[in-house]
Amino acid sequence: MRNGPLRIGGSYVDRGDSNRRTPGFNQREISAGVAWVMPRWGVSASAAHATASTERNDLISAGGYFSISRNIQLRADLTRFVERETGRSRRRGMVGLMELAFLF
Repeated sequence: MRNGPLRIGGSYVDRGDSNRRTPGFNQREISAGVAWVMPRWGVSASAAHATASTERNDLISAGGYFSISRNIQLRADLTRFVERETGRSRRRGMVGLMELAFLF
């Protein structure tokens, strides 16, 4: 959905066994996000939950961009993840990414 600079979206994906050779893997994911997009800058937030056989993953992300000029953008994202797998301890972490994009 879109209303002016506000963007709201979501998705549901059911990949079944098509993503891996492991029988019964049955991967599914649900996600949702919101963004505020202006000509020179924008910010966003999203969340996702994915399951596959004995695995579960949860992601929460925030990001944004700033246009330095008409053809150069500085972009950044930060994601917190929690991975769970039956019989193993929970794995958690943060991933950050920053990029300089040249748009022509």
